[in-house]
Amino acid sequence: MKNRWPILFLILLGLTACKPAEVIPYEQLLSGLTNLNAIARLDVPATEMICSYDRTGANEDYNHFQGKTEDGQCILADLKGPGVVTRFWFTGINPDKKIRFYFDGEKMPSFEFSWNDLRRGIPPFNIEPLSMDEQNCWYSFVPVPFKKQLLITTDDAGYQYGRAPKMYYQINWNPLASGLTVESLNPEDDFTPLQVAARVWDIESFGALPEPDTPFSISAGETVSLWSRQGAASVEAFTIQSGMHDPEVLRNVLLHIYWDENEEPSVSVPLGDFFGSVWRRWRAQSSMFGSVGNTFFSRFPMPFQKSARFMVENRSARSVDLKFGIREAAVIDGGYFHSGWVHSGADRTGEPHAVLNVNGKGRYAGCILSQVSFDKSFWALESDESMYVDGRKTWQGTGLEDYFNSGWYYGNVFARPMQGLPVKAPFRTVQYRLHLTEPVLFDKRFEVQFERGPNNASHAAYESISFYYLDRPQAAFSHLENRSRPMDPVRQHTLMTDLWNYERFGDLQGEIEYIERYTNDFKPPFADVLKQRALACRYELGAASVEAL
Repeated sequence: MKNRWPILFLILLGLTACKPAEVIPYEQLLSGLTNLNAIARLDVPATEMICSYDRTGANEDYNHFQGKTEDGQCILADLKGPGVVTRFWFTGINPDKKIRFYFDGEKMPSFEFSWNDLRRGIPPFNIEPLSMDEQNCWYSFVPVPFKKQLLITTDDAGYQYGRAPKMYYQINWNPLASGLTVESLNPEDDFTPLQVAARVWDIESFGALPEPDTPFSISAGETVSLWSRQGAASVEAFTIQSGMHDPEVLRNVLLHIYWDENEEPSVSVPLGDFFGSVWRRWRAQSSMFGSVGNTFFSRFPMPFQKSARFMVENRSARSVDLKFGIREAAVIDGGYFHSGWVHSGADRTGEPHAVLNVNGKGRYAGCILSQVSFDKSFWALESDESMYVDGRKTWQGTGLEDYFNSGWYYGNVFARPMQGLPVKAPFRTVQYRLHLTEPVLFDKRFEVQFERGPNNASHAAYESISFYYLDRPQAAFSHLENRSRPMDPVRQHTLMTDLWNYERFGDLQGEIEYIERYTNDFKPPFADVLKQRALACRYELGAASVEAL
């Protein structure tokens, strides 16, 4: 009898091995585009990235391919399945050259298109805003599943090192967990579900926000508790309403969040920066944060097991009135939410800017990054991002704007669910990116940093807000000592660019506020003209209010 156990074990093992893999339907893959709770999950496969960064360490981050096919096509990626491409970004390609997707060893590509074809529309890669030709680039968050293999190629346009034409590209893909598989994407598939997901992204309708209905008055130097909770639950969303728009106040009122009676806050950030209002009020929305009128909001899912405390500390010189609202939900699977603020000045030439450096197990969810160049150029945007997972570099980018799904030193300001550019003027930018569909996970340690220009040689000041999750609460990676805005040497001369940026977001109230601040700061000889412009904005706001009635 004893000798039969090895035989029975082998039989059971064989039966287990024969169990067919569970097929993940395409609709389930699409749910990852709109399920914000997924950004907190720590139990999913990590994303991998393939891109055209310069392997020599120089700044020629283009025309680096994974090889060539027998017929001379340049290989962008040769992926082994099952898996899903979750992000595809490129720029610089000849607009008539073809990109091809070969699935599972097929001889003829299932998808073949040029940049010009994308501009004319080719399903499923023309469903805005999941897939867009924007900022002189093309990017796509359309999930591309493949069962066994996916080969992505492009025509060779005479690409060489250090010479035009220059093709830059980045591809993120996620392998599937063991026991799961997918059917490869097919041109004959029904892409109606994609259009449904796109409508959610287009109106940024990721759920109603809680009403800010609890008032607080916080004196200078005072710290107050906005909300606390005992037991296990999740914060689904919260709002803070305030009429304050002074940048100094927004920077010096601090938000602290504590989990499970931890003595150190896991979130410790300037209030305005946390919601994307870096240096000034930003009235626009991403999927996770932003501002609607005078109401800041956050949709980051925040599960906790024992307790939660939301605190506001007023380090400004005057009292602040605000209202707070929050929506709770049942506890979800996921880590503890963390966020921190870091500044590094232009005097730190020679070293990169550290967005996050943390020990533990968790997930990087994204960042808001701002920079002001004292070289009076946009050269600082040549900064590549690097990520180190458990001591190993796993992510090397091709340029600062590329990481934020843009390129060529940006065009105009914009706001999308997963990336955006709240501020752009000579020579400063504020940009954000969220990793909902491209999970960056780590077990022991994680670091993400941006070069300070090529070879860290730029005289640029950086500030950043990091968003991340850990399997247990700890102190936020935050350095709040020097919160003064970097002195912008050309701000006085970029007035019209700043005003146009407000108008692109439809923020006439912000334009009025900026005109008042600019007039007070610089006392220009054309102040009367600015007052007339502010009056026109007030007229438009009043007309809009009447029409709304």
